[in-house]
Amino acid sequence: MPGCHITFFCNFATNYHIMRRILSALVCLAATISSAASDYTPFIDHSKPERLLNFDIHALLGGVTVTQNYRSCFPQISEMAITTGVSTGAGATAHAAITNFISLGTEVNFLINNYRMNLAVADDDATSITDVFVRNHFYTLNFPVYITLDFNLGGNVKWNVDAGGYYSYGLSGSSKSTLYSAQVNPMGQLITTYTNGRADYYNSEETFITSFYRGDYGLHLATGLMFRQRVKVGVRMQIGFKNVANTFDAVRRPNTHNFNFFGTLGWCF
Repeated sequence: MPGCHITFFCNFATNYHIMRRILSALVCLAATISSAASDYTPFIDHSKPERLLNFDIHALLGGVTVTQNYRSCFPQISEMAITTGVSTGAGATAHAAITNFISLGTEVNFLINNYRMNLAVADDDATSITDVFVRNHFYTLNFPVYITLDFNLGGNVKWNVDAGGYYSYGLSGSSKSTLYSAQVNPMGQLITTYTNGRADYYNSEETFITSFYRGDYGLHLATGLMFRQRVKVGVRMQIGFKNVANTFDAVRRPNTHNFNFFGTLGWCF
């Protein structure tokens, strides 16, 4: 075990130095680009903006999943896996510029979300086991509010960093479940059954394990590049703070949080 600790710390130190060198190289590159155009595009520009309001429209492509503690709440679950599905969306952004460096941003986004959940459930005496396959599909409106910092990487390229919060509201959705059960009857025979089910994703007592509350809020982080004041590309993630599990059960209360990440492509006006 001491050898493992030594190896871990050596690897950590090596990776730290490599990351520090890469970061230093990126900073130097950004400074070089900035200084080459320092007469009109300083790296950080605190001057007053020419326009107070800026707008864009954008498309989103990524995935949504949930973090959960189902296995600790339900001991009957022996195996479990959650798979992120493809999610898409579109939206619009409005920025109120304070200076050319800092601005306040807000968005409205319509998102189509998907993810899968597979689990195995066994009874206490191991006489039956059920494999469950759940497909969740739902629609949300997403409202981020954040502060944006813009850094000039040259005359035609800007790098932005966004940090703030979001509120999300679930419009509708479905949770489809398929159950394959195998049970040994009193005569020692193996009996198998197959069942399909469908329930609302939000606030339904029929949803497998838990349904979900419509409202959610949490942390919004994003970064991206803008080219020639028109084209924007970026990435973002949102981490939910609210426990959105709705179990209709006063005894067992799972802890479930939304997590999503998207790539974005936008056009500025």
